[in-house]
Amino acid sequence: MLFTFILSLISFVVLIIFKGINFTYLNSLYDFISFKTLALLSMFIAVNKSLELIGAFKLLAFYVLNKITKLKTIAILLILICFFSSMLVTNDVALLCFVPFSIYLLKELKAKKFTMQIIILQTIAANLGSMLTPFGNPQNLFIFTYFHLDFLSFFKSTYIYCFISLILLFIFTINIK
Repeated sequence: MLFTFILSLISFVVLIIFKGINFTYLNSLYDFISFKTLALLSMFIAVNKSLELIGAFKLLAFYVLNKITKLKTIAILLILICFFSSMLVTNDVALLCFVPFSIYLLKELKAKKFTMQIIILQTIAANLGSMLTPFGNPQNLFIFTYFHLDFLSFFKSTYIYCFISLILLFIFTINIK
């Protein structure tokens, strides 16, 4: 992260040297930053890290392993949990939560050969599920706040795509081999 920050500063300095300082341009860049969106994303990441630190994911893994024994059922559960949780905590945060959980769970089940398939489907699921709500992904947060939409208007424009995606995702999930 520090490396990325340093590269950003270097590119900014290079831009100033070769382009000159245009304070009007810099002001317009500042106007494009959505601090509300950044604050919401930071909050979601903080909640995720808190759940991880208190051991909620390991507890959930032991619970799942005690209740469900079929690999296909666990795969469906892992993929659908990414789909639905991404509607609430953004697609990225859902993946940050459940991919490590899935890797841990599949390792405990000695089913490592299915890990890649399940993670790919979780990634697809998180991105498809996140389209339903304004806080499902950063782009939706921006669109929702920039155009001053209400939740119902946003939901009406996305629910059909999300529903069709869920059906297609389920078809792919039940065919895991």
